[in-house]
Amino acid sequence: MSIDEELRAAEHAGDDEKADRIRSRLGPRMRLERFKSYPPGPQDETEAQRNARIAATPEADLGESIWFWCQGCETHHSYRIRNAKGESGPIWAWNGDMDKPSFTPSLLIRSVRPRDGKVNPDGSFDPVDLRCHLLLTNGQINYCGDCTHGLKGQVVSLPELS
Repeated sequence: MSIDEELRAAEHAGDDEKADRIRSRLGPRMRLERFKSYPPGPQDETEAQRNARIAATPEADLGESIWFWCQGCETHHSYRIRNAKGESGPIWAWNGDMDKPSFTPSLLIRSVRPRDGKVNPDGSFDPVDLRCHLLLTNGQINYCGDCTHGLKGQVVSLPELS
């Protein structure tokens, strides 16, 4: 069993201590983080009901995303590699390598942010459109020419998570 599979099994079993020990073994090479997602429950469920539903959710019904730090946008981006039962949306192919990951197809992020980070007291702001389009191949981020940030057209190594 790979260290990644050990970590996933410990997380699924709810063994936080074992998962933390495995993460400490990964050390600084952990440039990606895996997150599980659960099928949605009813809007009126209590926290106890939610916890029971999550604990009873079989592995086959879980969704999963891989997160990484984008230096161009100065925020995290993610690839969804599996939808939770009942969810829909795009799925990326992943080579399964935590050290030199590759995902296909490309990832396109569009967002709107306040220009210069200034938000008015009423919550309004002067918007600026942002676009981040990249290919992550063998641990290298290739920022496409249509990005609106400073790393447009550059290739950089996948950084450590921030």
